[in-house]
Amino acid sequence: MLRIGKRGPHLAVTIKDIAERAGVSVNTVSRALNNKPEISPETREKIIEIARSLNYTPNILARSLVLKQTYTLGLVVPDNSDPFYAQLAKGVEATAIKRQYNAILCNTDENPNKEIDVLKLLREKRVDGILITTVQKDAAYFKKMLRDEIPFVFLNRHMDDLDVDYVINDNVAGAYEAVSFLIQLGHKRIAHITGPAHLSSVREREKGYRKALEDHGLEASGSLIFRSDSLKIAAGYNVMKSLLASDSRITAVFAFCDLLAIGAYKAIIEAGLNVPGDISIIGYDDIEFAEFLEVPLTTVAQPTYEIGQIGTEILIERLKGNSFETRRVVLKPRLVVRKSCRNLS
Repeated sequence: MLRIGKRGPHLAVTIKDIAERAGVSVNTVSRALNNKPEISPETREKIIEIARSLNYTPNILARSLVLKQTYTLGLVVPDNSDPFYAQLAKGVEATAIKRQYNAILCNTDENPNKEIDVLKLLREKRVDGILITTVQKDAAYFKKMLRDEIPFVFLNRHMDDLDVDYVINDNVAGAYEAVSFLIQLGHKRIAHITGPAHLSSVREREKGYRKALEDHGLEASGSLIFRSDSLKIAAGYNVMKSLLASDSRITAVFAFCDLLAIGAYKAIIEAGLNVPGDISIIGYDDIEFAEFLEVPLTTVAQPTYEIGQIGTEILIERLKGNSFETRRVVLKPRLVVRKSCRNLS
């Protein structure tokens, strides 16, 4: 293979070149560069120093064929422009690099068909394992992955009928705390702006919303739940406009995520109303933008970076053959009180 350097064309350095310079066998060089045993520390250091002096770059493809590993993970998220998933990806990337793996990031745009295409592509690329926030309505493709022994870990969402590793936050507890806080401020008509019901996180936060109302003696009416097919800012804006047109008696909104809450906030202001004077709002995720709205957003912070970090550790440990039972990690969220909620008492 020909490489072009600053001094003109030259042949790429191979382990055979290093072996000749060091006066050892090719196998000895391979063991030294891959940190294998049965080689003295002095010989290892000598070989590594020669490799550095020759600017040796390992042939990753050849190495992966020999080891039957690519040291590459796939990360599949709905939308990495969403600050939540950007932070989650940072947790994955930092942990992967620390453990000497690379990560390939793929977006699905919350499209189940695109997600299947992405998963197939990652398998064709021979990634060692996959971390995924799924948008699927059923587990059919994941059952196929299990049959094919493709290691994967769910992040932020999971599927109840699959016995696989996942890392999430306690959605029920987070929603319960948020809605209970509104109730304690004197709010009784609390709307819930949420997303597609097949997503586990959507179902769990709705469960927390309903439980908080019921535990405080309030009716958990389905008429106060407003569902969107999207979890973007525009969806929150459009849903809130419809909500205001249909029910002017609500005093508070609990949104599934901060992006929906920010969209709702804009619709409220455009309607000539005030946050929190007329309507209080609570979001979920505590993305960076939440703190910098004109009226800083009260929200539920989940340990987003840690979800990516822990999920990656679990996947790598499984890839290394360390046996353990299915890991179902549920992290604790916390309510972050800012200025978007008003006390009615």
